[in-house]
Amino acid sequence: MYGRGATFSSSTGFDQHMMVHRGEKRYQCDICEARFVIKISLENHRRTHTGERPFSCPHCEYAFKTKRNLSNHIQKIDTPGYIAPIRHRCSHCEKGFEIGAQLEAHVRQVHTGERPFACDQTDCGKAFAQKRSLVLHLRNSHKIGEQKTGFKLPRRKGFGGPCEGKNTE
Repeated sequence: MYGRGATFSSSTGFDQHMMVHRGEKRYQCDICEARFVIKISLENHRRTHTGERPFSCPHCEYAFKTKRNLSNHIQKIDTPGYIAPIRHRCSHCEKGFEIGAQLEAHVRQVHTGERPFACDQTDCGKAFAQKRSLVLHLRNSHKIGEQKTGFKLPRRKGFGGPCEGKNTE
């Protein structure tokens, strides 16, 4: 254990953690100039530019940008009987969510109607409850941002993908 209650499995992990606090990010993206403490973070980031998805699911046709995303997919979609942990509950309707950002988006979309992510393009006026919806709108309606390549995106359960129905119990 080091410092303020943080624990690390190695001194390298601690060193990398401290580099973040000191602002030491030695790996820089040659496309957008984003900087990272560790090389694998830069490699994962670069895939946002290239669209590369080198981690394929052995159970279906989907591929992912990171090993972690593939592991999450296999655990959630391809593991019979898997039930995602409910870490966040809506105070309005008690619906449960695994991720806090999902709860925030739910509250805005279902309960408050708040749309804090507004399009700044002339004469558009559209606003969205989720940032990703604004990003997709800018890309598709205004051709702003990176246009994605023909790589297959993973579909979420319930949207008719090849893993549909594998985790229904």
